[in-house]
Amino acid sequence: MNLAIRDIRHNRGRFLLTGLGLGLLIGVVMSMAGIYRGFVVEATAILNAAGADLWVVQKDTRGPFAESSRVPEDLHRSLAVIPGVREAAPVSYQNVQIERAGRPVRLYVVGHRPGAPGGHAPLIAGRAIGQKRYEAVADQSAVLGIGEVLELARNR
Repeated sequence: MNLAIRDIRHNRGRFLLTGLGLGLLIGVVMSMAGIYRGFVVEATAILNAAGADLWVVQKDTRGPFAESSRVPEDLHRSLAVIPGVREAAPVSYQNVQIERAGRPVRLYVVGHRPGAPGGHAPLIAGRAIGQKRYEAVADQSAVLGIGEVLELARNR
């Protein structure tokens, strides 16, 4: 024990740099674990809300959440006639950035047919979507008010 204390006193700078390096390393590892956990929680929330048992995506892609996956829009009709398939519906997932109160806000937009699989979780406030376009349901984490108007591309 005395030898270790003597070594620390003799090489104080090296000891402090080693401690700083280890602290930064632990901080980076914990940050990476937190970011990964956040991705898992977000993806799981979307999957649970959709209630899908199976996702059909474009060949050689990593699925609808990791990268763009394009399949023919009417593919769901072909899938719906396969024995054992109860219901099939197209769903679109997009990351978008909008301006809100002069600040950029990132949103994860889910496009789906009202009443079809792949939609949102049960509503806790407001009303259900009444038309096919120009209406949205927002998650509480988006901090949007009921009836708030958003601009997505050229649409309000």
